[in-house]
Amino acid sequence: MSLVLIYPVFFLIIFLRIKQKKNHLFYSGLIFVYLFASICSYFDMQGLNRGAYLDLTAILFHCLCLFLILRRFNKFDKFRNIEIIKLDNATLYTLTGFFILCGTVAIIEGLPQVSLYSIVNETQDLRLLMESEGFGQRFYLTYFGVKYWTIPLVLAFYYIRYKPEKKILILLLFIVSFAYVIDGLKVAGRECLLKYSFVFFVFFLFFKDTLGGEWKKRLKLTMIVGASLIVGFFAIITFMRFDVSKVQQSINVNSSLITYAGQGFVNFSSVFYHFPKGLSHGSSHFPFFFPNAVRTADMSGLRLNTFSTSIGTWVKEFGIFGAFILTLIYSLLLKVVTSIKCNIFTLFYVAWALEFVFSMLFFYNEVLNGSRVISLATIILFDVLLRNYKK
Repeated sequence: MSLVLIYPVFFLIIFLRIKQKKNHLFYSGLIFVYLFASICSYFDMQGLNRGAYLDLTAILFHCLCLFLILRRFNKFDKFRNIEIIKLDNATLYTLTGFFILCGTVAIIEGLPQVSLYSIVNETQDLRLLMESEGFGQRFYLTYFGVKYWTIPLVLAFYYIRYKPEKKILILLLFIVSFAYVIDGLKVAGRECLLKYSFVFFVFFLFFKDTLGGEWKKRLKLTMIVGASLIVGFFAIITFMRFDVSKVQQSINVNSSLITYAGQGFVNFSSVFYHFPKGLSHGSSHFPFFFPNAVRTADMSGLRLNTFSTSIGTWVKEFGIFGAFILTLIYSLLLKVVTSIKCNIFTLFYVAWALEFVFSMLFFYNEVLNGSRVISLATIILFDVLLRNYKK
């Protein structure tokens, strides 16, 4: 029996235990996504990753770390229909205006680059063009528009619930939250489409029973149309990436999609074996503290551009012990999110956690995580300042 089957058995046990309880719709859905991905890992072992290295100790360590983080989401269902402490109008409109401005700038900057580079046939060429022309150098407003995309999305749902008459503002907030997707499409990224859909759907789930009937219908229609467009974009990017029009190429798109979902579990054992002490010890996760450091991907002759879930990325950079410490830190942060008094900033924390747990499974970039930490620190700072100001 393949050791990779330990993963689906592990998630199936958790899923069945959850189903015995009530009011865990979100948590059971989240575990089901991980269960589905782990099943894909088994088929991946029969396809593109046939013969990949597996290790029992690595898999057990991986399951332990995943459990310590995922178990914190068992209380996220409390945010369904929860009463939120309302913001005063001055603070609300200041936040709204700032993020509409940032998102608008990000979209204006990003859209021409999508249309210009979408004509490139090979995704690898597109990404090399991105690096050579310095797309990473952004205006500060663009940075906020892209990295804090969940804030206007949360604000849009907040307005629908408490200020549904502000239709123009709601529309603008939904539009500018899409700046993140546009930024991802510049490099033919698929993860941005899936992550946006995931966060949008979860917040609809949290708010749907408190929304007016008309708004609920509009959002359902938006999700249906949006899902169709996202499936279309996803298919186009996938076909472009694997160029299935060339019959002589043996790459099968179905196999590549299975690998996309399940590779994190398959690749973890290899990362665990090769990098028990880590490589760069923080310079890739937090490059702003190490401006002259060499990227992790350039520090070994091994093929490092393989995704092994966030836990594998932590092992690769910080080593096994460091990865376990980071797991405990994130587990504690997620516990705090569910224990603080709910205001609009609490929902920002929730959105940050949703983005993290999705990236943890499908695409976790150590460099992007540095900006994710900054995002969390910024939200905490403004939350603390606002709470003290109200006192």
